[in-house]
Amino acid sequence: MAKKASPRKTRPLDGGDPFLTLHVLIYPEGDLWMAHCLEFDAVAQGDSPERVREGLMDSVSALVEDARQHGRLAELFRPAPVGLWRRFAEAGRRNLHVNLAPPGASVLASACIEERLVPA
Repeated sequence: MAKKASPRKTRPLDGGDPFLTLHVLIYPEGDLWMAHCLEFDAVAQGDSPERVREGLMDSVSALVEDARQHGRLAELFRPAPVGLWRRFAEAGRRNLHVNLAPPGASVLASACIEERLVPA
């Protein structure tokens, strides 16, 4: 009988609290850039990939903190439409590690961001 694999706990490089892996698709739309966090179906727009990345991380941090404060963490997870996940799978890969919460936060203090950038 095959041995059942146990769930892998992902740890940040600094050995701190476990973190969540989020998938972010960054793509051009007209004259703007869009950043889409696929787990939360959260979107930011701006005039460059760097600016939309920053805006999305600020939005995701605020969403997580609000959900944590109000005991609604389970409500955060609303996956984006399947077409965006397919587009993510076809784009180039880049991994980032970011801090999503202020020092001392006990939940989702950091995240591994798997980012895919679709060229303009």
